[in-house]
Amino acid sequence: MPRFSRLYWRILRRRASPKIPVTPVASPRPPRVLLVDDAPSLCGVMRRHLEARRYEVLCATTAHEALEVVSREAEPPDVLVIDVGLPDMSGRELVHRLAQQIGPTPVLYVSGANATPELTASLRARANFLGKPFQLEELRLRVDAIRAESGGGTIHEAS
Repeated sequence: MPRFSRLYWRILRRRASPKIPVTPVASPRPPRVLLVDDAPSLCGVMRRHLEARRYEVLCATTAHEALEVVSREAEPPDVLVIDVGLPDMSGRELVHRLAQQIGPTPVLYVSGANATPELTASLRARANFLGKPFQLEELRLRVDAIRAESGGGTIHEAS
């Protein structure tokens, strides 16, 4: 009986093993967040933090820019993070216009010192308000909570 080299047996085993077709599995689309804040640096920091936690983030620094961004996108955002005191219109007015454009969407309002105390108090009474300054992880937790309440589930960091 002839002796075959180890290399020959490896090749022979590979050819004899059945080929199993690999079908790619489509991964679900990451949740989308629209961030609208008139401070570009803060918008950038929030964007990087949420993208690192597997969110797809759209950013705008004015209300009109936000309306344009949403109109260009094929799919609407899952959560809106809106600054109350935008230079070209109020955050509440922007949310109203976005609702006309894309339908009702969960909102997290953020605000610093430029919001009126009455408006801030009325927003704080609801669970969808985050006062500036805030911790970035608090932002992510609030966005997760809003998504969970709306039926979108939460995002957990990769282990």
